[in-house]
Amino acid sequence: MPSNIIHYKSKADYESGIKSEISVPEKLAKDVTKVVEKTAKVTEAAAKASISTDALAIAQAGKKLAVDAVTTIAKSAVNAPEESSEAEKVAPVKELLPINRPAIFFLEGLHLSTLSSKGGLEDIAKSFSDGEFVSWNDEDKVFEDVLRRPKDQPIILVGHSLGGDAVVNLANRLNSAQAGFREVNLLVTLDSVGFDNDIIPKNVKKNLNFMLDRSFIFNDGPNVARDFKTTDVINILRPEGHTKIDEAADVHREIFQEITQVLDQNYLAKRKQQLAGLYRAFYEMNQQNNS
Repeated sequence: MPSNIIHYKSKADYESGIKSEISVPEKLAKDVTKVVEKTAKVTEAAAKASISTDALAIAQAGKKLAVDAVTTIAKSAVNAPEESSEAEKVAPVKELLPINRPAIFFLEGLHLSTLSSKGGLEDIAKSFSDGEFVSWNDEDKVFEDVLRRPKDQPIILVGHSLGGDAVVNLANRLNSAQAGFREVNLLVTLDSVGFDNDIIPKNVKKNLNFMLDRSFIFNDGPNVARDFKTTDVINILRPEGHTKIDEAADVHREIFQEITQVLDQNYLAKRKQQLAGLYRAFYEMNQQNNS
């Protein structure tokens, strides 16, 4: 393992191209310290929550972040290969009836009843008849539901905060032999919160990544494509706060337009296949009549 690693200290350094060297032991020590401090904040917040459902939600989020953090630090310590995230085993999916419509899922982040939310992902989900608005904690159910779609149906995944981290997890899980290497037509991430989920797998055609122009607790940095020849990744800096980025009107407009474009392209492709089939049938019938 190399004695030093090159990385960016902050998003500002990333944008200006300033690199710094930190020894691996020092970096790991800093990572562990951050995890301990921020996990303590999550625990304290849970203790102060006045509603039990909020306390449970915070505890679940804290558990996920702690697990992700430990996994990330362990990978860094042993210099684990980057390909490991895509090679994760996927549990067998039980046989269920197919769902013959597009898979359009919107995964929200940590939801607290004590905090009001206006015009978030739920509003965009309502704009599409096949849109489904769920929690980041429903990742396994979404995975099962996506696999019930025929392969000619598009897959669109949109996530904010912990939901952004969850949709990247889903894309990686779909990029496996067990899942049939399913293509994700559109992946939208809004200020994802998590660890080690900045690399977008090659089964994703396009990723729109809306990110804050400043640091936030546990938020991921710019996304990069594992294979730029198969995946188009667009990082978009936003001035809003973490809880407001999913409410911005121009963000809604761009997501709406991207989803509509995917659905239109899928419809046109199916129509072309249908017309090609009709033409072949007509041609064969005409050949038989002339013989």
